[in-house]
Amino acid sequence: MAHKSHITIFEMGFGTGLNALLTLLQAEQMAQNVDYYAVELYPIPAEEACKANFSEQLGVAVDRFRSLHSAEWDKAVAIDNRFTLTKIQGDLVNLELPLGIDLVYFDAFDPEAQPELWSETIFKKLYEAMSNEGVLVTYSSKGIVKQALRAAGFFVQRLSGPPGKRHMVRAIKREHE
Repeated sequence: MAHKSHITIFEMGFGTGLNALLTLLQAEQMAQNVDYYAVELYPIPAEEACKANFSEQLGVAVDRFRSLHSAEWDKAVAIDNRFTLTKIQGDLVNLELPLGIDLVYFDAFDPEAQPELWSETIFKKLYEAMSNEGVLVTYSSKGIVKQALRAAGFFVQRLSGPPGKRHMVRAIKREHE
């Protein structure tokens, strides 16, 4: 996606806002315009998220991180001239997704804790909203997750995970001939 000047990202589970912050920083570095959508059923209070000290750890002004958390819910907010954030307080099951999603960060709770979010139905919904060659990444590499992704139409790859995680999954939308 580095070749695109504009990308649309959807995150399942806004949580602390770390993925949004890292994406904001990357977009600045790559001079990309980003429309970032994130759904969260139970938002973490900004004060709690700030306790994680991500700004200090990443060498970023605290204001940048706070801007993500102070952005109004259920409204598109320009964080800067390249990054628009739409935080949606709600449930992915009932959400109408934007079309043309290039990248999905699927960061729901564990498949055993929220099996309804790790289903073929949910992954099919995401698949249909994604652009061709769109990518979904998730920390879960469980067999049931990979199976549901394949059943939804994705090409699934197991990758080495980040520190502390042996594996993760990348799923790519490929149009069928």
